[in-house]
Amino acid sequence: MQTIHRFYSHPLNHIIRCLLGLVVLVQVTPIWAQDLKPVERKQLVSDDYIDQYKNTIHSTVLKNGISVIKKDIDSDITYLQFRVEWNSRELKKEDRLIPTFVAALLTKSTKTYPRGVIEEQLDRYAIDLSCKPEFRCDTSNLSMSCSLALDNEYLDKGLDLLSSVIKEPTFNEADYDIVVKNSKIAIQSECRRGDHQITNRLVNKIFYNHDHPFFTTEDHLIQSVEKMTRQKLVDGYAGVFNAHRMSFFVASSLSPAQLTQKLNSYFSGIPRWYVDIKKPLVPQRYQQRHIADYVAESGVQGDNVYMILKTLITPGILGPHSTANLVLHRLLSDMLYTNIRTKRGISYAPGSYNSGFRLFEVSIIYASTSQPLEVLNAVQETLKDIKTNLVDEQKLYEVKLKILTQFYENISNPTKLLDSMARHYMNHGHLDRLLNFSQRLEAVDSEFIRTLANQHLKNYQLALYGPQGLISDIKTKDLTVP
Repeated sequence: MQTIHRFYSHPLNHIIRCLLGLVVLVQVTPIWAQDLKPVERKQLVSDDYIDQYKNTIHSTVLKNGISVIKKDIDSDITYLQFRVEWNSRELKKEDRLIPTFVAALLTKSTKTYPRGVIEEQLDRYAIDLSCKPEFRCDTSNLSMSCSLALDNEYLDKGLDLLSSVIKEPTFNEADYDIVVKNSKIAIQSECRRGDHQITNRLVNKIFYNHDHPFFTTEDHLIQSVEKMTRQKLVDGYAGVFNAHRMSFFVASSLSPAQLTQKLNSYFSGIPRWYVDIKKPLVPQRYQQRHIADYVAESGVQGDNVYMILKTLITPGILGPHSTANLVLHRLLSDMLYTNIRTKRGISYAPGSYNSGFRLFEVSIIYASTSQPLEVLNAVQETLKDIKTNLVDEQKLYEVKLKILTQFYENISNPTKLLDSMARHYMNHGHLDRLLNFSQRLEAVDSEFIRTLANQHLKNYQLALYGPQGLISDIKTKDLTVP
């Protein structure tokens, strides 16, 4: 039997990193009229391989309508992920930690398995069972997942444990008190990390008003914990204990019929009723701000300024160009590194990336430097280059190959595969974009990269964080933001 090593992490870390990390800035006009069309290309993956892979994916529904997406794998281990979807617009701002607390408590005790018994059963059968929240900062999706991995020999035992965890958690008072104490410690630890301090100050003091739903500070998070009650968790979970909100994602050697039969025996009794889940909101357009509006924290020591430039891209991952935007930002990151570090030596690790959400993407350029004006000039030059000149075809091919290699490395790991399947299914209602990723990647050409660059890489807003004296000096300059 294959031993499964279990990994423990405080679930609050997931929501803190997201709450403190997102900056939504300027909304731009989407390019609905343009569609990616296949061009003459170097084929990255054969069509036969793609077809064979698609044939290993199966979908079905349980008797109560819960969707099941299954990937065939050759293994004695079954990997399963259960997801239940909240919607953050259904929760008050101070209640958005409810899924985090629920996830922390589900596996502590149930009516069938009291405190300590679940741990004993997991150790006895070498079962990996854990629950975690996933906060989507576009205010559209707030889900919680429970993951199960175990030898097929003990599948019934694992499904019985998972069924009990999902259907009859007790939210034990003693466990609740412990989670509250640990949550406060986790918030203080995470919020006081250097990178989170920087990001959170930039988010709150520059981009959000105090009444904005994303405005978050350490004090606000602590207050949310203190306002939490066990009854809020009980009521909050009861409101989403609904098959309409649930899905299963599985990687296993069991046949689809065998798997469906087993899942029906444990989970088809979960009630189902229709819920009109509130649609997500596109963030409002943010006005450009003058550099004088950007505040430096007094007392910060050091010689460097931390710089972030961000802008909003719509329509996001639900739109047709999310794959091309990924390629664009990988190319831009390489160009920034070459132009700023290799040629000029004025920042150690500059770069760019894009964060994709359902209705928008955020384009980020970042650098830490003692010469911010020179870095901004180099950024302007790099943006002009990618908007004016066609990217070298060999360079484009190499970037796409790196992206594809990382993609296949991820989906070859069953746990990461289930995460990808769940994200795609919950965002799109199908797996087409996941299964056709290599073909979408191949269709991106240098001309389209230039088109996207001109459409998306503009109207950035700048945030600076660093020593007060250096920031004050910068604010006296005539600063041009791309």
